[in-house]
Amino acid sequence: KDKLFFFLNYENTDRQEPVFYMAGQSGTFMTTAIAQQITDSLKSSTFLGKSQYNPNGAYDPGAFNNYSNFVKSNKAFLRLDYNINSKHQLNIRNNYVISSASNLEQSGTQFQFGNYNFVQNNNNNSTVAELKSRFSDKTSNSLILGATFVHDYRDPSGSLFPQIQINGVNGTGTVLLGTNREAGIFNMKQKTYEFTDNFNYYKGKHTFTLGTHNELYHIDYGFINSWNGRFDYSSLSNFFANSPSRMRATYNLNDNSQGYNQNTPVSSFNVLMSSLYIQDEWAIKDNFKLSYGIRADIS
Repeated sequence: KDKLFFFLNYENTDRQEPVFYMAGQSGTFMTTAIAQQITDSLKSSTFLGKSQYNPNGAYDPGAFNNYSNFVKSNKAFLRLDYNINSKHQLNIRNNYVISSASNLEQSGTQFQFGNYNFVQNNNNNSTVAELKSRFSDKTSNSLILGATFVHDYRDPSGSLFPQIQINGVNGTGTVLLGTNREAGIFNMKQKTYEFTDNFNYYKGKHTFTLGTHNELYHIDYGFINSWNGRFDYSSLSNFFANSPSRMRATYNLNDNSQGYNQNTPVSSFNVLMSSLYIQDEWAIKDNFKLSYGIRADIS
């Protein structure tokens, strides 16, 4: 009693937002007839042949009307305060967030089929512990330890397929379908560790601080652009004739499967940022303080 205090907060978000400029709507170049024609051609043909992306020789590009984006999140915050004794106080805070959001973007000049969409996922777990100590009337200390773990990844919609871009539709319109080239392989992980310590010495009108602040990052960078392939067509007629104007792709010679590329970081690296500093806060008057010191940073 009167020594341990806790606070817990939970927040949930679940929001749906309609996507405008869908096929047949006012302000868009894409008609329902053209969207249906593109869909039928992909579902009934062996477009791009039978490959690892298209084993059955047919592809469903997804919805082209009555589509909504969503945003979902679960947030939890926990705080504990413990008055250990008259000299030491411990505070622990944890913030945990799980969120996801779809990303279908339309405009008056660009149209995206439903399966071009992807879900952006973000998991964030952060914990900070702070120990405040007052050893005497002249000395005190603040020790902070922290750890943060972040995981960002993307889930493509529908079955895997190359990104298809068709230009010059109904004049100057652009159509995008297939698997978004930035969503096929996207898996980023980051770990951050913090150590901060500030020792204070009080003498008259002066507060001297000797401290250090350190952050260590470990980052797994997992992103491959156009891993699923990227085909551009200069017109709708060239698309139906399967006559691309440009083709691009990235291929892993070791193992080009989605599972391997998704779980094998393109790059992993560590970053260390360290600081050492000393400071004096001089209370010259009741309403005037002067702070000065020296600091060294290295990374």
